[in-house]
Amino acid sequence: MRKLLLIGACLAALASWSAPSDAQQVPALNGPPMGIGCAYNASPPTLVQPANGPAYGWAQCNSAGELIVVPANTPAAPLWVQAGGFDVIVSDSPLVSTSAYSANKVMGGLQTVSIFRTTTRPSGILDYLSVASAGGMNVGVEVWGFTKSPASTCTDSVTFALSSADLPYLIPGFPILLTPSATSGQTATVASQNINSAVSVANKDTTATANLYFCAVTTGTPTLVSTSDLTFAYAMSQD
Repeated sequence: MRKLLLIGACLAALASWSAPSDAQQVPALNGPPMGIGCAYNASPPTLVQPANGPAYGWAQCNSAGELIVVPANTPAAPLWVQAGGFDVIVSDSPLVSTSAYSANKVMGGLQTVSIFRTTTRPSGILDYLSVASAGGMNVGVEVWGFTKSPASTCTDSVTFALSSADLPYLIPGFPILLTPSATSGQTATVASQNINSAVSVANKDTTATANLYFCAVTTGTPTLVSTSDLTFAYAMSQD
């Protein structure tokens, strides 16, 4: 993730500071304002100075996306932060039954989806989900999402039972109903939907994990063609 810190005062004083071995020195630049691009990966961002525009430099972040090159004696300055995250799509293909399901039965059991970047800051913006059926299922699937491993009954081919203990951890906007439909000339069916114009989520397990949890419940009586018939995908911008 890259964060761009637009700093209202020139930080040329940083040139005299000796950076620790795990950080990158910010070069001395003249004339406010100065922009600093912050990257936690090995390579710094490439910042191009526009004609007659502000000077730019770069700094190194730790794995939590926090700036680590500004010394404690740096003078206070007005700060504006624009943060962007990694966009990821995580797929999950739960083991499903090839026997006929009946309405309100769980399809594939609990999906434990590792979707956050770290357990230090397991949060992000969940903005899309989809389900695809290789065999052409066209029955509605109700997807429940949780920020903590749920106590609710979510076992394949068993009736879904929501526990009241899980209500504080139900992701806003869920459950979401997806009804796969045929694609042009293909056997497979697909359904996808944005999540209430995106929703901020964070893992709430007692010991932090990188997971969100999902449970798919059929609204009809489908028979799937294979145990790997269904593929769910979850799109997120990680913090």
